[in-house]
Amino acid sequence: MKKDTEGKEVSKRLRKVIENRKEINVAERNLEYFTTAYSYLIQVLPVSVVAPQYFAGNIALGVVSQSSGAFNHILRDLSVIVNQFESLSEFSAGTLDYTLLNVFLFFT
Repeated sequence: MKKDTEGKEVSKRLRKVIENRKEINVAERNLEYFTTAYSYLIQVLPVSVVAPQYFAGNIALGVVSQSSGAFNHILRDLSVIVNQFESLSEFSAGTLDYTLLNVFLFFT
């Protein structure tokens, strides 16, 4: 009877581990989709904003590339959090684990 209970407990914990891993995989996939889409968007957005002015004949082609370069330079500097989100999350999880370990050791 005891082995059956232990087997059920092991199976239950293994299912939880597998479910947790699936949730982590989904979160990592969604994060990768977001960061990839974001990196492509910042390349297309400045050209799509300035292109109507170029086609209307109000600005020269060089202005389009200059505005694109300036936009990308500024946005790249402001995009540190989006581009480094995974690294920041791993760092945050590590500090949380360390804090929990310290609390556990302090109270035991």
